[in-house]
Amino acid sequence: MGKNKRIDEAEKCITDQEIEIKELGQDIKRNRTVQALYKKIKDLQTQTELLLKNFSIEREQHQTEIMEKDMKIDKLVASWEKYNETRNKIKKKKNKFY
Repeated sequence: MGKNKRIDEAEKCITDQEIEIKELGQDIKRNRTVQALYKKIKDLQTQTELLLKNFSIEREQHQTEIMEKDMKIDKLVASWEKYNETRNKIKKKKNKFY
């Protein structure tokens, strides 16, 4: 009877170890899944940061273009005002002579 008890204990131990191996295998699969998801999240965060940086750069470039156009407009307005001023002076001088 002692041998049978030892055999039963050994079989129970083997069964317990097989169950533990299966659970460890499942844990490994879950861990791999978690690692894959973590990597995907990191990749998406990196992409998001890159998109935000690119958007910021584009916005700054657009603002620079707007400022350059504003400066050109200001120069044109100043030139136009100078032209009108000169024209009015000429008209006044002509009117004095007539």
